[in-house]
Amino acid sequence: MLAILVGLAIGIGLPMQTSINSRLRNSVGSPFGASLISFAVGTLFLAIMTLIDVHTLGFSTTLFTSQPVWIWLGGLLGVVYLTGNILLFPKLGSVQTVIMPVLGQILAGLLIDNFGWFDSPQSTLTMTRFLGAILVLAGVIITVAAQGWLEQRHNRITEIAEKDLGLRGPGDFFGIRQSGEMSFSLGDIYQDASILQDVSEDVQLYLQMPSNKSEIFLNSLFTEQTFVL
Repeated sequence: MLAILVGLAIGIGLPMQTSINSRLRNSVGSPFGASLISFAVGTLFLAIMTLIDVHTLGFSTTLFTSQPVWIWLGGLLGVVYLTGNILLFPKLGSVQTVIMPVLGQILAGLLIDNFGWFDSPQSTLTMTRFLGAILVLAGVIITVAAQGWLEQRHNRITEIAEKDLGLRGPGDFFGIRQSGEMSFSLGDIYQDASILQDVSEDVQLYLQMPSNKSEIFLNSLFTEQTFVL
């Protein structure tokens, strides 16, 4: 349980570290200068902790001859990781800057465990672990790509709505404007009461007149001709 809590705390610290170092970059004007200062502070802290633990900062020179060369690459990879995050943070933001390296860590971790690289305990890649990696990949795609797709779709809908508004003009749901053919408008029961009364009388007249005159009557309504009974 303690190991899980420590891992969670480390995960919480990663985006905090990236944000702090990005702010440090703005202050010093260089991502490499910010990375150097960050590692210098870390080195000082580690020196203090090492003195407390083993009471010396020295190590045996036989390490250079008895150990593989790649054991010295950890510091270099740490510089690449830290400086890369500083460079990516202003372009990708906090979430994507943290998520993409996490995906790389999971994929690389599966390969390292499966093949036992760097003298690591070998753990065969199982279907369960593979499906877990796929789920992480799907989460990354949703977090990174879906957000851009939704923003693009929202911008497109907004653009279409603005063009539609420019072509048809604003409309009132309960008013006299009609969202459609601009020459056709809805009647307002209060403002157009007299017009509605005239229409009602014309309908009653139309229903009462003989069929041979009804067509002439309708034509007179739409052509503004005078109709005589």
